[in-house]
Amino acid sequence: MDPDTPQDGLITLRAQDGRTATAAATIDRYPAGTRIGKAVAFFVGGLVGGTVCIIVPVLHLVTTWALPLAGIVMGLRTLKIERRLSRINGTCPACAKRIELRGGPVKAAIWRVCPECDKDLEIVLG
Repeated sequence: MDPDTPQDGLITLRAQDGRTATAAATIDRYPAGTRIGKAVAFFVGGLVGGTVCIIVPVLHLVTTWALPLAGIVMGLRTLKIERRLSRINGTCPACAKRIELRGGPVKAAIWRVCPECDKDLEIVLG
C-alpha cells in the first residue's frame, strides 16, 4: 500500500458523558520527504518574501523580519504533522444526529464540537 495514499479508517466519537459512536475518517499520511519539502518551501518563501519587501519603504519595517519568522514557524509546524484526519462522518453520541466534522493533525487528544447539539466530542483513533 502506498503511504502517500489517503486511507479511510474507523474512529470513535466520545461525548463528555461517556457515550460513544463510530465514525469514518480519511487519514492522510505525510512521509518525511513531503514534510521536509514543504518546510523548506516555507523557509525559502519567508526569506525571499522578506528580501523582496526591503525595497518597499513602508512595508520594510515589518515584513523584512515578519515574513522570515512566519516562514520558520510554518516550516517547523509542517515538520511536526505526520498524519492528519479529514472528512469525518458519523453519528453524534450525544444527540444521535448524523454529523460531519473537520479533521486535524493526529495528536494525543482531538476535540471537536457537534454542529447539531454543541456538545464537546473527543475523537479517538482505532
